Amino acid sequence: MRSARVLLPTDLNSRIPVLVGNKNVRAILAGDNGSQPRLTYLAPDAVIASGDEVSTSGVGGIFPRGLRIGIVAGEASAGRVKIRADMDELEYVSVLFFENPELQLIEEKSAAPARFAPAVGSSGSPAQKEPRK
Repeated sequence: MRSARVLLPTDLNSRIPVLVGNKNVRAILAGDNGSQPRLTYLAPDAVIASGDEVSTSGVGGIFPRGLRIGIVAGEASAGRVKIRADMDELEYVSVLFFENPELQLIEEKSAAPARFAPAVGSSGSPAQKEPRK
């Protein structure tokens, strides 16, 4: 059985790596339980403008790159994003399945049995028990 966790982008616990505008400025979209989540971790010299498109960056492998989230709203310096979906009228969600090679590698590593190196004696060869006298 599979399950999905649904976390709205406006939720206080939501943190989504995003790209902003045509220059693909990197940021984190952080929910704060308000209607417009905020852009955080913008570079000090980042230039964004009201109306710039905000989409997922794909960093971290949770979301694929390019999912359109919303647009920069109001004063760009405030870093607020108007979500494309009308969250007050939301009745259903779609669960997106996509192939992510990074996550497959992580899953393969965690599923592999643990391997231990043999104990090494002072001579560099595997340790051997000395016969009892």
